[in-house]
Amino acid sequence: MKTQIIILLSVLCCSLMFANSSSQSLDYTAVSNVTIVNNNLTDRQAIESTLLKNTWHKSDAMLVFKKSGVAAYLSNHVGRAAWHVESTNNSNLLVLKYENGKQEFFELVIRNNQLIWLDAVGGKVINVTAEPIQESDAVKQTRRNLVGNWNSSIFSTEVLANLSEQEKTSITSASFHYNFKEDGTFVKTITVNQNVQERIEGLWDISSDGTHLVMHFNNNNRSKSYTAKIKYFSFDELVLDQALVTSDLESRICEGVNSFFFSKQ
Repeated sequence: MKTQIIILLSVLCCSLMFANSSSQSLDYTAVSNVTIVNNNLTDRQAIESTLLKNTWHKSDAMLVFKKSGVAAYLSNHVGRAAWHVESTNNSNLLVLKYENGKQEFFELVIRNNQLIWLDAVGGKVINVTAEPIQESDAVKQTRRNLVGNWNSSIFSTEVLANLSEQEKTSITSASFHYNFKEDGTFVKTITVNQNVQERIEGLWDISSDGTHLVMHFNNNNRSKSYTAKIKYFSFDELVLDQALVTSDLESRICEGVNSFFFSKQ
């Protein structure tokens, strides 16, 4: 029993490590600068608009701001922080209040149409970069439709062919489940015989052309980003093209398994 569960978990884990021949591992800090267009807005309004339109990368975290006043972040774990911008004494202060009660303060300054983050106490420039969030109608529609719970039962014929009849009957069910949340976070769980074997949290989005699912998460305290090609997508059906980027053993077991079907729950 232990052997077959280990084998199946290897299959599940490797199927969830996203990249295929057309996918790529993304550099956590490889992002572009952002240009602020005021459009007759006050500095505070322009800053708030710019925060909302980009994913922000600090040295210790990734931040996604929402109009609701909540920011999702990814550091060594996934969490949320309340945020707002205060305008006082001709300066604009970003206030982040985390779930554990900790607060951070940054002075945000517009210079040459660029948004500069400063330490609110010492005035030191903070190394923060921005990645524009794509807002085409098609991408927004895909993002909205992906929000929710998705489930995929995994019984690959290629894997089952390598198991004995006894091993096949001892595993009654296996699946992985995604909960894509509207705030840009996700939770992934892997179950075997209805027991949760793994749980991962991270941030998710859609690529600029709407063809790939992009996921950011922590693996052994290292931030990682992967893409999976959206092969087919409707309101309640999703097929992802995924390939293997893990161990030789997992590659051998999962050889030929590239596409996985999800149904919306």
